Amino acid sequence: MGYINILKENLKQRAQHLNLGEDFCIIQDNDPKHTAYNVKLWLLYSIGNQLHSPTKSQDINPMEHLGDFLEWKILQQDITSKDMLKRVIITEWNNVSSEETQTVPIYAQTIERDPMT
Repeated sequence: MGYINILKENLKQRAQHLNLGEDFCIIQDNDPKHTAYNVKLWLLYSIGNQLHSPTKSQDINPMEHLGDFLEWKILQQDITSKDMLKRVIITEWNNVSSEETQTVPIYAQTIERDPMT
């Protein structure tokens, strides 16, 4: 499954699940999958509200923080097989609450005010 398909099938649904509202902002870095023409075009017409970042620093990338949080939750489990790992990943992803993502808007607001901080 390509990156654009992941976006099409999940982005708006996850934003709704996390109570981010209709005007949420997606943050992307310069990873090639983020800068592909078809991805940029789809995001422009489907999401619109984007913040482009030249860095991969998790200090300004909330998805990195979310990834770290999920990794921490998954490592708390005693995984004994690939099937169990898959179930745990899906369960933990689906259990991410809006409370656990409250820092996402704070990061976006901080970057919009002063992208060099």
